[in-house]
Amino acid sequence: MDDGVPGAAQITRAMTLASPLCRGGSFAASIVGSTLREYLQSGLSFFAAGAAVEGQSKVQDDPGYKYASLRYVDNIGDNFLFRGPVPTVRPFNQPLTYDYGGLTEAMRHATPSGLSLPGNYMLIDVCLLHANETEEIAAIQSFFNDNPDLGSVTLNDTYGTPNCYFQMSEPEVQELLNTFDTWLQERLIDCAVSIRTWLDTSPFPVPVIVYVHCDGGCDRTAEIIGAYRLRYMNWSWADIATDQPCGRPLGCDNYRALQWYAFWLNATQGFSLTGIGIDDAGCSDPDIPPHRPCSPLAAGQKP
Repeated sequence: MDDGVPGAAQITRAMTLASPLCRGGSFAASIVGSTLREYLQSGLSFFAAGAAVEGQSKVQDDPGYKYASLRYVDNIGDNFLFRGPVPTVRPFNQPLTYDYGGLTEAMRHATPSGLSLPGNYMLIDVCLLHANETEEIAAIQSFFNDNPDLGSVTLNDTYGTPNCYFQMSEPEVQELLNTFDTWLQERLIDCAVSIRTWLDTSPFPVPVIVYVHCDGGCDRTAEIIGAYRLRYMNWSWADIATDQPCGRPLGCDNYRALQWYAFWLNATQGFSLTGIGIDDAGCSDPDIPPHRPCSPLAAGQKP
């Protein structure tokens, strides 16, 4: 019978092939059940559909839109990558819940013209929230524990770093570049590779949609997606500065981590990225206008 639903042997093999390369993640999922998927996808979220009535969703640049920072990033065939905010909502003062239907609607809205999301897919939620953001993490984990046929979450607590490349001695720089895959908490190298691996070849009989998010989709998310774009999309350092779905540069700790990653690409992967710390919009610290606290230019010089 060829109804698109695999047998137990296929599911077991797919689960074995799915390797959690982002540290702290778990990737255990099976093929989707169309009835549950269609039910969840058809439900209008209170925020994603918002004032949406009869299928008309809010425009993505509306500041009141839950998914205003959600963006399409890349696709390889039917495997897609998106970035955005945490996909949880609290309907009618009830416990926080995973906004599967709203997220699906928002991703479809953000998909470029000429492309279409697959009807059946596994959702890989790459969650960058901090360990103390317990309510959101619990809601996400609870959803995928209850619905393993829809996808999985991989946790990768992301902080960036206060260490500035340009304020280190040459021996310190070399040591930190040589050990970059171990000292940066979020394992930026592995996470970018993991995302690309999922997009290159879905480990399941259906496509995957990878959704990378932190809380607002601005800083931690920008670090991970910036690393992916530098390595796999041929973006320049200056290109990264144009990617501001939150209307400002990424946070400074995440900016510094992405700088280290760019220099690591140059030192170990044969890249020739230039303008790091110069050809960009600086970074954002709370209550401080965008500035350059880590640059070969004068410390603190505004972009």
